[in-house]
Amino acid sequence: MTSGIRFAAAVLILTAACFAQEGLTVGAKGKQTWPAAEAQKIYRSANAVVQREFSANLSVAPSVMLVLGPDKNEVEVGQQEIRLKKWDRNAFAQAQIFQ
Repeated sequence: MTSGIRFAAAVLILTAACFAQEGLTVGAKGKQTWPAAEAQKIYRSANAVVQREFSANLSVAPSVMLVLGPDKNEVEVGQQEIRLKKWDRNAFAQAQIFQ
């Protein structure tokens, strides 16, 4: 599947499942730290990109849970979770687009 089709599919899933909910929640295992302001900025930026790309008249701000500290990095689209072993702004930004 090309990246454009994957991107469009992810956005459609995001749009259909998440319009009524909004916000970023962060949970950390152990003594994980993250820059809260930076995480919120990336979250809002990714949502704005999706909204601009598809000329959506509605605000795109899905409810997303960022979990820091699991054994591996992964995205659980059905659960609206992004799991990162440790804070990584690039990995979070990429995962946010597919969430």
